[in-house]
Amino acid sequence: MSPNSGRPLLLRNEGGNQHNWVRLDLKALNDNKSAIGTKVELYAGPLYQKWEVQGASGYLGQNAPTILAGLGAEKNVEVVRLLWPTGVPQDEVNLSARKEHGLAELDRRGSSCPVLFAWNGHEYEFIADMIVQE
Repeated sequence: MSPNSGRPLLLRNEGGNQHNWVRLDLKALNDNKSAIGTKVELYAGPLYQKWEVQGASGYLGQNAPTILAGLGAEKNVEVVRLLWPTGVPQDEVNLSARKEHGLAELDRRGSSCPVLFAWNGHEYEFIADMIVQE
């Protein structure tokens, strides 16, 4: 590295691996495999961290597809709370430090067929499953 066209400069990481970390590799369902828009919260001991997965940052840029979280002295992550763009909440518990964890979105979405409820004057009443025929 040469700052401002000056003499070469050597940078060395002294003790950078002393602290723990965790890498989260998010895999969403077919409609958004990159998990763009996913809100992620991490709880490890007294530590709390929060991210939202973005698709790009800056001109013609692309963010890293994984999240790298520093944990300090914590040896594991108690909870990773995910809110996927589809509205599906998901919690992953007891993740080990110094590892990459692949977290796949669980398919907890409701029925693919719309359901119709109507107000009958006293309460909402189930009318029918709306099946679209071509």
